[in-house]
Order: sequence, then structure tokens, then C-alpha cells
Amino acid sequence: MIFLLAAEHPDQVKALLAFSPGEYFDDPRLIRAAAAKVKAPVFATSAQDGKEIDAAREILAAVPGEKEQFVPKLGGVHGSSTLLRAKNPEGAEPAWAAVLRFLDRVSAR
Repeated sequence: MIFLLAAEHPDQVKALLAFSPGEYFDDPRLIRAAAAKVKAPVFATSAQDGKEIDAAREILAAVPGEKEQFVPKLGGVHGSSTLLRAKNPEGAEPAWAAVLRFLDRVSAR
């Protein structure tokens, strides 16, 4: 969903965080098509699940500009819950560190 909004409002979106992005709509290429129109830097992460990691990788491949994929070595759960220690006790801290590094880098512009 965030890729659709970022594609429709390129001048208002300065950076994009995507947690477990995937083609969850009926159109199996909708998100990739939107990702191809995103002008903002993109950060994506997912659970430690091969399908989620591949889905994020495919969407990021469509992004024409700056992009980063964080693949957790420890923990990792679906969605933004990956940032919650209660849901992701081993992986929340490294996930937050990756998010904050990305935001520091893109906000310095």
C-alpha cells in the first residue's frame, strides 16, 4: 500500500519504509509497477522467510532510485512488528538499528 501512495505523491514522500512488502493485491504486478514510480529512497525488511525476502527483493528491483534491503540474521517477523521487542525479542534491536541508519543517511540531504 505504501508504494501506491508514494507513487501517487512523489513530492510529498521523502523516504519510504516497507515492512514485509509483497504483491498482496489481485493484480500480481501492482506493487512493482508503483515501486517503479517511487522517487524517494526505499528501505525494506521482512521476516526470516525465503518467500518474504524474495518478494521484497523483487519489489526493490523495480525501484529506480536508492534502495536498501535489510535481511535479519536473528529474529524477524512479518510486518512492522519486527520492530517490537515483545514480538521479535532477538531481532528488534538490529532491525531498529538498520532503520535508524537508513533514516540518518536519507535525512542528511
